[in-house]
Amino acid sequence: MQKSISGATFKKMVLAGVSLLEQNKEYIDSLNVFPVPDGDTGTNMFLTMKSAVGEINKCMNTDLSSLSEAFAKGALRGARGNSGVITSQIFKGFCSVTKNCKEISTKDFAKAMQEGAAIAYKAVTKRSSLSFA
Repeated sequence: MQKSISGATFKKMVLAGVSLLEQNKEYIDSLNVFPVPDGDTGTNMFLTMKSAVGEINKCMNTDLSSLSEAFAKGALRGARGNSGVITSQIFKGFCSVTKNCKEISTKDFAKAMQEGAAIAYKAVTKRSSLSFA
């Protein structure tokens, strides 16, 4: 059983996740989900993550600091629609933890997920006075 995630494994995980998102974006679109029922949630999330992968693929090494910085930057720069912005904020928070790790332990992973959720909720709260329609 793997007990930590190296930079190389992190990169493989991101690439595999984006591939699965691409394969299922139409299904996610059909769910017509939060924050706006406009039928493009999956597409916007995929385009956001595709931008993040583009930045990761530019990394010449596989240390978590470099990969985390590239991933967060790429997601933010490529954020599409409300769902893409929220997705980018999840990974901004997640990567704010992982960038300080040599390898991601289970505790680090849990802390990164918590930080990702916290940052995303703050982003939505800031925009709550705006209409999502």
